[in-house]
Amino acid sequence: ELISVGNPQKSLENVCRWSYLQQREQSNAEQHDLTIYLTKQEFGPFGMQGYAPVTGMCQLHRSCVLVLEDGFSSAFVAAHETGHVLGMEHDGEANDCDEDVPLGSIMSPRVQATFYRYHWSSLCTAYTSPDPCKQLWCSDYSNPFFCKTKKSPPLDGTKCGPGKHCFRGFCMKLTLDFLRTHGSWGTWSSFDSCSRTCGGGVRFRTRKCDNPSPANGGRTCYGNSYEFQLCNQNPCSPLTDFREDQCKAWNPFFEHKGIKHHWLPYQHPDECEHVGCDGQIASDKQEDRCGVCGGDDSTCRIIKGNFTRSTKKPGYLKILEIPKGARHLLIQEFKGTPHILAIKNKETNHFFLNDEDELPESRVVIEKGVVWKYNRTGEQESVQTSGPLKYDALLMVRSHGDSKVTVSYKYIIQDGVQSSLESNLLEEDSVLYDWALRKWSHCSKPCGGGTQYTRFGCRRKADGKMVETMYCSNINKPRPISRKCNAEICKSPRW
Repeated sequence: ELISVGNPQKSLENVCRWSYLQQREQSNAEQHDLTIYLTKQEFGPFGMQGYAPVTGMCQLHRSCVLVLEDGFSSAFVAAHETGHVLGMEHDGEANDCDEDVPLGSIMSPRVQATFYRYHWSSLCTAYTSPDPCKQLWCSDYSNPFFCKTKKSPPLDGTKCGPGKHCFRGFCMKLTLDFLRTHGSWGTWSSFDSCSRTCGGGVRFRTRKCDNPSPANGGRTCYGNSYEFQLCNQNPCSPLTDFREDQCKAWNPFFEHKGIKHHWLPYQHPDECEHVGCDGQIASDKQEDRCGVCGGDDSTCRIIKGNFTRSTKKPGYLKILEIPKGARHLLIQEFKGTPHILAIKNKETNHFFLNDEDELPESRVVIEKGVVWKYNRTGEQESVQTSGPLKYDALLMVRSHGDSKVTVSYKYIIQDGVQSSLESNLLEEDSVLYDWALRKWSHCSKPCGGGTQYTRFGCRRKADGKMVETMYCSNINKPRPISRKCNAEICKSPRW
């Protein structure tokens, strides 16, 4: 079947292939130069009357015309398509035949010729073949009567007639529409070096809109002229905060016109690129509460408790050790005291919050890339951070007076993460206090065999006195021990 309904391109290819198979020797009476194939089948969209390859006459596999047969008037469609095969353009397109279109010229963009009104425009009547812009022919100086070609057209802009120039293999009057060139991207450059050697950097590559460049009102290229990738995401050792290092270079005061000035932090106004926790740009993956990329909190563990300390001597007193990797940390005083909470980086032994020389004012502190928020209302304090901690930290108290200090703490850590501070157990806890058997619980049954369990209390080792359980809140409590009780047989009641 030659005609593919609704597919003009396929139908024309089938007809041209069939026409080529019908070719005979030049001397054969059945030899033909052009095939005009008439059909009543709708090979194209509604309104399509004909289809033909432009400039296909001199190529045996392209010298063919496909026409929708609709009576005698189809002859004008066949003539129109034959004109295309010969290389003719529509009247009024890149030529001076605009006035012929409303008169029903055969080569008008829409065939409107009738048996009572039809004509060939002046362009068609003056048509010469071959087109001088199809191929460039050159003669040799030694033999000017011998011409040869490399089958390439003359350069665009070569004159081919009065007021006409060659353009993409055609001799035509150039207009802005034909001179307009839309831009297209060239090839990407290689990626440049990474902006940082560790801690996460970026590297870029670029491309130019020069293949070709837009010209004469043509569209520019769509998309970005640059592309970047993340690189060297391995953590730096020792741990540093790159932004802090950048700002420190500008920290010193300087004088201008006799007045001391200092630098203020500034954020770049451009939009930030979103990066997922998997290190991929524009990724939607997020960490769960304990830092598992794409996790569902199933491996998260909440650590919480209370501490009470007596401050008998001035200076710093240890309260709590917080392990590396902790997240969503919140430390709060139960009530205000004259004591001051402080935080120390255990790895560097550096007090980064409320050192001896600092005033205890509400503020935000950044330590090795971790943001800490300290709040002081009256004498009541709180410390919090989203983490994750990149170092083991110590919560300390700078004592003022002999009143007790009680704080609550809570943080989240990934289950299975090993840390030397996993139990949050300070040495003095186990030295001063322990859990001791206080009593046995009541028997679960009055007779017939019941069960009772041990009750443990917090004991001060120095004098064996039982104290409040908060003093042992950070020491592992023993598991209850059970024993049988009231084993005697229950007596049946008498009525």
